[in-house]
Amino acid sequence: MVELVLQQLHPAQQTIFNSTERNVIVMAGRQFGKSSLCIQKIVHCLLGIDNNGVGENAFYITPYYKLAKKFYRDLVNAFPSELIESDNKTDLQITLKNGAFVQLYSADNMDAIRGNNEISLVILDEAAYYDVETLYGDVIEPMLGIKDRGRCIIVSTPNSTNGFFRMWQAATDGMDDWEAFKYTAYDNPFWSKERLDKIKANARSIIKFNQEYLCEVSATEACPFEYEYIQKARTSVLSTKKTVCYGIDVALGKGNQTGDWTAITGLDDTGHITYFDRFRIPSSALQFNKMDVLDKNTLKVIDSTSVGNWYYEQLQNSGHYVEGMSFTNSNKTDMVYEFVNATEKEEVKVNDIIADEMQIYEARLTKSNNYQFGNQAGKNNYDDALTSAMLAYKGLSDYGLKSGGGQWSVYSV
Repeated sequence: MVELVLQQLHPAQQTIFNSTERNVIVMAGRQFGKSSLCIQKIVHCLLGIDNNGVGENAFYITPYYKLAKKFYRDLVNAFPSELIESDNKTDLQITLKNGAFVQLYSADNMDAIRGNNEISLVILDEAAYYDVETLYGDVIEPMLGIKDRGRCIIVSTPNSTNGFFRMWQAATDGMDDWEAFKYTAYDNPFWSKERLDKIKANARSIIKFNQEYLCEVSATEACPFEYEYIQKARTSVLSTKKTVCYGIDVALGKGNQTGDWTAITGLDDTGHITYFDRFRIPSSALQFNKMDVLDKNTLKVIDSTSVGNWYYEQLQNSGHYVEGMSFTNSNKTDMVYEFVNATEKEEVKVNDIIADEMQIYEARLTKSNNYQFGNQAGKNNYDDALTSAMLAYKGLSDYGLKSGGGQWSVYSV
């Protein structure tokens, strides 16, 4: 009789382990215990612990060969040497004396993975870091589909709203034969809250900490907006209530089809969009005319940095109630995170153009420990509409125009 000693699973791990669905997808923070969970699933599979002692074969797939080698060493150590027939360090294959084996691959070796019909369990580890949708759909699902007991476990920390997130979201929404789980690092009782709090306090980027440890998924790795709140903020309907503040982000007015936009967003007192316009006009005077038609007595907050200062002064001279905001790193950071908080409190409703820009908006920490904001690099990626919405919300908030805020009377004199 050979004694097998495995690490005790904590309650959250055990819940995942006990799932009987054919496909299980787990979004888990760092230090949750994903590796020990995967090891136990593979050990049970190869030894046939849940199959009347009949061992079955498994694949373990990871983004990088180096990570596969590390996991291979952990797996070898998990089995008593008396049970191992062979372990091939080159091919990363462990074969037990009962004939069952586990083979480890990196995800970029897709052709080597496909076509094996003797596999009962596939684990796709750190699946947010490769094209898991293609790998699962083209290779894993057909391979496991012919097995009555064929099962797939997909596990990862999140990495933006990529393929892994889309698969997790579909499973969460009730896709047949799937079960989805989400746990943070704090769900691992073997790690103290104090230790994790210290990691958080020392984190260079709180955005990255929230994503990797708390599974707060941003639209991109550096995006300050969480995906679920972006979706909740979307609306296709303009509010019919009175506009209480306009935000205006000004572009140079080159008039071509590839330059930045001048964008105007209006909000009512609940933060619901009432008005939206954006344009590329090769004339400062014509651009100003688009602003001048707005109600003069309604507050406008305009980006008065650089070229925007001219429009700010023109609006002032024309009798508009207008405030200029000349961006600094400090006040732009405050504006962005005020808007982030507003979306998380579900205090804003914006159109698809603004919501799409939220998904590609990035906050990157510079070497001087300041945030640099802007749209993700790429053709047709802009942040002008979003900036105009953030300016409008800043006016709404700073000037007491939100529902329940201070009452302001505005006069032209």
